[in-house]
Amino acid sequence: MAQAYPIIQIVVPELTFQAWCRFARSLISEDERRGGIVTVDNEQNYIVGLAAYRLEQDLRGGCSLLVDHFVAVDLIRREAVAQTLIAELESLARRNHCSAVHTRLPGIGASPSASWLVELMRTHGHDVNQLLLHKPIAKSA
Repeated sequence: MAQAYPIIQIVVPELTFQAWCRFARSLISEDERRGGIVTVDNEQNYIVGLAAYRLEQDLRGGCSLLVDHFVAVDLIRREAVAQTLIAELESLARRNHCSAVHTRLPGIGASPSASWLVELMRTHGHDVNQLLLHKPIAKSA
């Protein structure tokens, strides 16, 4: 978990180490049929890609794999890292009899075509079909 912390901070910079550990343990403690974290390591055994996933029921077609916090950070082979993550997540979806993979990408905003990752995922058969809006709610004093 400690090695993945700097990677996840790329998409959630305000995340504390303790909060990351709680989140990761909640996914890892469940079996693969519920959720988990997929990582890609480089030749030096450093994590260069990460994605968290949960299996959820989808009104459109039964079980779906919901992917969150998709990060590929290798400076030279970023696209290859992303392709490895995509392939493993699709394999997980097939093994769990999911009808779809839904991926929430960080920091894309209202113009998804501007992202290299969206374009790469489109080449793998993914398409934008929803827009996720986000409004933080201030905590009560």
